Amino acid sequence: MRYLRITEIMYEPNGGTVYEFIELKNTGPATLDLTGVRFTDGISFLFPSMLLGPGEEVVVVGDLVAFESRYGTGLNVAGVFGGNLNNGGEEVVLTLPEPFDAAILRFEYRESWYPSSAGPGFSLELRDPSVPARDWNRPESWQASSTIDGSPGGAIDLIPDDFPGWLAFYSLGPLEDADDDGLVALVEYSLGLDPTLNIGANGPASLPVASRSPAGRLAISFHLPVNGAAADGCGANEIVYTVESSDDLLDWIPLMEKTETTSFTGTGTAVLDPPFNGRVPVTITDDQNHPGHRFIRLRMSWLP
Repeated sequence: MRYLRITEIMYEPNGGTVYEFIELKNTGPATLDLTGVRFTDGISFLFPSMLLGPGEEVVVVGDLVAFESRYGTGLNVAGVFGGNLNNGGEEVVLTLPEPFDAAILRFEYRESWYPSSAGPGFSLELRDPSVPARDWNRPESWQASSTIDGSPGGAIDLIPDDFPGWLAFYSLGPLEDADDDGLVALVEYSLGLDPTLNIGANGPASLPVASRSPAGRLAISFHLPVNGAAADGCGANEIVYTVESSDDLLDWIPLMEKTETTSFTGTGTAVLDPPFNGRVPVTITDDQNHPGHRFIRLRMSWLP
């Protein structure tokens, strides 16, 4: 969900609350599964079974008949939300599907930011989807719409899917940690994370996890971004993934490796599960049993 953005909020429209809406957009290169994603604060809404392709937008509305009477029937509407958007401002929270309880997006808007968005019928629009989520609570991250009634279906630039372009889009260096979650930009790009978010699945919770198989063999699990053009249908462009093992944390032995054009190969077993929310779960297991202490890690390298 790293590329999912709330891009427009119509909280005090002309004609009353029936014309309220929130627009979301997939700004990334992979299709997102929104099934079960929930608005849990501000409004209540449970997304039905649906996919959101790269560059596509979806709108949740206060009243379908009213919305279509104003904006037509050509827009992608997920459904009607419960409750109303607070004209004075409030916190809006978008949450992962149950049983997960992690916030995907969380921010608070204020009526005082742009008086023209309160009452006369202008909406709040996100200026730049690359702005860190911690800055979404600031008025400079938003702007009043240029037209009355807002602009559901408006354009936002897609985030590049090559590493240099991705870094330039976010104004980052490869070893910079812009959101202070302990993950540098190279790691966030490689694992399909959002470098502006440090909550839920976009924080340290998405780091690889070591375990033992039922047979006692060392294993490591992680998630790679969906990439239809890459081998195995996953993995960030220009990134080499190498799983390594060691018994002393000094000398590391390659176990399996994957590139953009090759599948995982080596002396281990790779299991790839079906993609979920734009990422593919991967588990690599060592084919050998090693007595005593053994360590395993995932190394990510940029290969232009």
